[in-house]
Amino acid sequence: MNKTVQKSGIVRLGFSPYTYARVAVMKSSLLRREDLDRLLKMGPQEILRFLQDSGYRQEIDQYNVVSGGLRVIEKALNQNLFRSVQKLFRISYEKMRKVLSMYLWRYDLENFKMILRSKFTQTPSAEIKEQLYSSVNYSLEFFRRLLEKNTVQEVIYHLPFLRQEKINFHNLFEIENALDRYYMKTFYEFATHLKGQGKTVAQFFRQEIEMINLKTILRGKSASGELAQAKNLEKYVLYPSELIKKIMLKDSFSEIVKLLRSQKLTTLHGEEEDLLLKLEMEMSVYLLRKENLLIHQHLLSANYILGYLFAKENEVRNLQIIFKGKSLALKPEYLEQLLVIAA
Repeated sequence: MNKTVQKSGIVRLGFSPYTYARVAVMKSSLLRREDLDRLLKMGPQEILRFLQDSGYRQEIDQYNVVSGGLRVIEKALNQNLFRSVQKLFRISYEKMRKVLSMYLWRYDLENFKMILRSKFTQTPSAEIKEQLYSSVNYSLEFFRRLLEKNTVQEVIYHLPFLRQEKINFHNLFEIENALDRYYMKTFYEFATHLKGQGKTVAQFFRQEIEMINLKTILRGKSASGELAQAKNLEKYVLYPSELIKKIMLKDSFSEIVKLLRSQKLTTLHGEEEDLLLKLEMEMSVYLLRKENLLIHQHLLSANYILGYLFAKENEVRNLQIIFKGKSLALKPEYLEQLLVIAA
């Protein structure tokens, strides 16, 4: 179904014994911490055999991942995730579907960004088509039609929520930030209307906004010229937390790292190679762990559903990290630091 994120009035999330019971069964099939510990010690083929005996058999058989390489493995893992997502959406009650629809728009956002980047880099559509995420908000045909467009302007014209924005079509940062800002504004408005047990879900959503803001600032600071200055970054950031405000005022990555170290949010020193990549990774892990803790402190029905989804996403992300690490011959001890284990 082609649609933008739907704005909503007050949403009160109730309790559904049926959905709770179904999610409990789904959760029981998630990999445990000891499973991931074992996978860290295995080679890629051993890992695939292990997953074939778990809930990943359907995708491993479908995509022939044994001979397909890392990209095919990642595709199979993502498809497994969305098979779970679609089942979760089907068994959820109507008001919870609104929450899931809003949360899952994050994957639609990534699809829009991939399509727009492909127009900048003139990447063949066939390559991008294989990387697109499934969606509960849009049909696959909608994304394919966007891929068929020839220019950035044509893609933006077919996205109503961007069409009215004053965007420099030659600046990818501005375009992607316009997508982020639309997402955050709608996300924030939706969160303010969540009542009852939905208040915890609203806190979770605000963590999502913080993650987007953080990545925007880090990428802005890495740019040369006026964009790196706090006064110019302000227009790209929405609803900043106190942490975000402090980071935005720092003039250099070394100062940002010093601030984060003082709050025990990073182990970096500011002189590492690929500092932006490593800092972004560490901050993502930090925020993911905050979300993980938040969800598991409130095991009510709505939060339990979102908690399962979060745990499943983490599982797939962890598996992708392990496979990438194995392909790069990284040590298990280092890979373990990058994993986020849902409780």
